Amino acid sequence: MIFVHSERSKKELARDFFLSLYDGTPKEYPRGDMLLFIPVASKLEDEYTDEQQTKFLFNHNSYLGEEDCTAIFGLADLNGEVTLTDGTIITLCTLLKSPPASQGMSRPRLFQVVDPNAAQNCILVTFQCCDHPFVEACSGLLVPSI
Repeated sequence: MIFVHSERSKKELARDFFLSLYDGTPKEYPRGDMLLFIPVASKLEDEYTDEQQTKFLFNHNSYLGEEDCTAIFGLADLNGEVTLTDGTIITLCTLLKSPPASQGMSRPRLFQVVDPNAAQNCILVTFQCCDHPFVEACSGLLVPSI
C-alpha cells in the first residue's frame, strides 16, 4: 500500500497520473505490482487555510520522522493469540507492538507500526532511522529459538 500526497495546486494532475497508471491494463508497473488506486480527498479540504494544512502536515511529519522498516517472516496471523508465561493471552500484533524501546531510542516503543504486507507473507514493522542500531540489536529476540 502506498499513500501519495500532492500539493493542493497539483492534486488534479497527480490524480489523473495515477488513474492512468493504475487503470487495470497490462503494462510494466513501478515495483512490478499493479495497485488499486482510490483517490481520497477530505470533504473539508477546501475549508482549511494554507496555514492550517501546513500545520497538519508539520504535525504528521513530526510524528513519522525519518522512518525505516524491516520485514519479519515466519510469523503466524497477526490476530492469532499467544499465551505469555504469566498466562495473559494477547494477539501477536499486540505482542509485536509491546516491546519497550531500549535506552537511547527516540520513541517509547521498539516499533511504531506493525502490519502485514499486501501479499500477507511477512509482517512489516517501522521504526525511526536513527534507531536502526537498536532495532538490529533486538532482532535476535524476535527470532524464535530452535
